[in-house]
Amino acid sequence: MAQGTARPRGRALPVRSRREFLALAGAAGLALPGLAAGPARGHTSPAEATEMSIGQLRGALDGGAFTSRDLLGYHLERIDAYDRHGPGINSIITVAPAARDTAAALDSERARTGARGPLHGIPIILKDNINTSDLPTTAGSTMFRDYVPDRDATVTRLLREAGAIVAAKANMHEWAMGATTLSSLGGQTRNPYDITRTPGGSSGGTAAAVAAGFVAAGLGTDTLGSIRIPAARNNCVGLRPTAGLVSRAGIIPLSTTQDTAGPITRTVADAAQILDVIAAPDPADPSTLGIERPSSAYVSQLDPDALSGRRIGIVDHFFGDPADPARAATNAVIDRAIEDMGALGAQFVHVGDPGAAASLAAELTEYEFRQAIDRYLADSGTPPPARNLWEIIASNTAVPDVQAVLITYLPFTTESPMFYAASAARAAMIDYMVSVLADNDLDALLYPTTQTPAPPLSTGAQAQQTMDMLAEGRSPVTGLPAITVPAGFTGEELPVGVELLGRPFDDGTLIAMAYAYEQATRHRRPPPLG
Repeated sequence: MAQGTARPRGRALPVRSRREFLALAGAAGLALPGLAAGPARGHTSPAEATEMSIGQLRGALDGGAFTSRDLLGYHLERIDAYDRHGPGINSIITVAPAARDTAAALDSERARTGARGPLHGIPIILKDNINTSDLPTTAGSTMFRDYVPDRDATVTRLLREAGAIVAAKANMHEWAMGATTLSSLGGQTRNPYDITRTPGGSSGGTAAAVAAGFVAAGLGTDTLGSIRIPAARNNCVGLRPTAGLVSRAGIIPLSTTQDTAGPITRTVADAAQILDVIAAPDPADPSTLGIERPSSAYVSQLDPDALSGRRIGIVDHFFGDPADPARAATNAVIDRAIEDMGALGAQFVHVGDPGAAASLAAELTEYEFRQAIDRYLADSGTPPPARNLWEIIASNTAVPDVQAVLITYLPFTTESPMFYAASAARAAMIDYMVSVLADNDLDALLYPTTQTPAPPLSTGAQAQQTMDMLAEGRSPVTGLPAITVPAGFTGEELPVGVELLGRPFDDGTLIAMAYAYEQATRHRRPPPLG
């Protein structure tokens, strides 16, 4: 709980006030809050779109600087140059063959009637466990390489209705059961900041593609940390929304309780824009019904002063052992993030975590997966290549670490007494986390998104997943929202993310605080791909 005399972390604040902080940011050439670059117009070319925000792209398209077909063509060329060839990021499983035609049709529609929505003509990528009726949905499995669902996932439909172009499907850790993004169909995805390192997972293909400028934004899924871990390791923004805010209908499941979809983007504003599109009630997912939703759009809540007066709890337990160089390097970056947020007006208290393994004890995936995947396959309008989990296991097509997990999950069901014990632990964890926020009058909890930067592919990177999940599990187990935002780089030039976890359905406050920090510090920069 809060400590009255919290021990200081890191060095003293380098500035004395928010005003001085912003003045120094301006002197360093950073864009100040409220003065972000406006829409790109005039002689802007598609090649300049690599780091453009959705708002800037929308301005360029509306102003005629380039067409959606031009923009898509540039992104496809970039995928060919850097994903298929060059450094071989290997983030893409399928490029949409009809995407150019879709872009041309959207250009014609824009000319006739204007933009249909906030994403009109903007290329995005979907993790390959999100149903697309015109492209395979594989979960990274060679067994499912030709499986095309008969209908879009709800989130896919909403994105298309807003005008987005689904340019590609992203590689993922097979069946979303790992944190290094390795699959039998897609192979190993590499981190664009260092191709000898993991991009994180399981949504690592989406994060790597967005970071490398292959698309404007992407959608991942998160069951324990699968949006936020790869977002942090690829210098992106990753948002896990409050449970029930976003429909899971048409997404290959891992846990019926903990799964959700969420944005992976290069800016907080883009994450807010994507959330505004996909956050909607859906009769096909009862968890989205009967909840109180915000009255205003998330993009309208972006505020460069949002950290002023906010109370944030620093979860010291989630910081890594400073005796380990990789963890010490991460801690140093987060210490600086805390200092910078303090200069922007945030107030901090230190929060204990006596239930160190409680989130893992409350984790429901192993009990829910078999029944969830069997139900998904049974409800598929298109005959799937497997009718149940047993047939997936019997095919022996998954990568070895995933095959072992699939076999382990086979005997577990929601009828097990252990499931009821885990459900009770989950209820206790929800009560605990909500009480920590309420009793300390906190707007959010803060901690490193991961305790280390991206580990090398040649090491046991998967073993780091357990330590990351101790922190990351707090959000999916409790259903609370969490966002990771770029916090800077280690001495090895590896990106680090800082995470904020907030109150239920207070996603807008988290987004606003992350935006204020992002706008003042501007730690996002593209990977060195050329």
